[in-house]
Amino acid sequence: MGELVNRGESAIVPEGFYKQVSSILNAARDKAYTAVNFAMVEAYWEIGKSILEEQGGEERAKYGDALIEGLSKRLTADYGKGFGIANLRNMRQFFLAFPIRDALRSELSWTHYRRLMRIPDPEARTWYMNECADSRWSTRQLRRSGNPKECPGSSTRGHHSRSICTGVFRLLGRYCVSRERSRAGTHHTSPEVSARAWPRLRF
Repeated sequence: MGELVNRGESAIVPEGFYKQVSSILNAARDKAYTAVNFAMVEAYWEIGKSILEEQGGEERAKYGDALIEGLSKRLTADYGKGFGIANLRNMRQFFLAFPIRDALRSELSWTHYRRLMRIPDPEARTWYMNECADSRWSTRQLRRSGNPKECPGSSTRGHHSRSICTGVFRLLGRYCVSRERSRAGTHHTSPEVSARAWPRLRF
């Protein structure tokens, strides 16, 4: 039955069994957190879309500012913090940066997307979004990865730009990992590249 662990006079359970139950609860909690988090991300996307549509899809400075200011006051009164003017503008920019909702990655948080919105090149932005989700980057790892303005070759390689971009990032990542491991006295190589190994690129 495994090692017994006392949890008070009336509760004695095998350690392995307790860990099994704990892992089930932790997995459920993580899944629930991800679902709730992405539901809010989708809500922010919809709010951004609604703001843009109400503005007529174009910049009307006076009306746009007044609309967001008034919306901020009412939402804050009804729903509390999180709907300041700056955040509502971020939601509008979120829709502009990611116009296809089905392309969003549910693994990423609103903080991830706010960081990704700062990348002006659409291909670089999409690449980083998918890399963050696939590699489970935290927002801190995303910040450390740098903030390139565009993927190398995106303006001159046509339909090949995405593969070129991916290849360049992978090559640079392998170089950084190899260099770090050489300093540590090991020459083992691996295709896996940690977020901390990415160079801070400037284009």
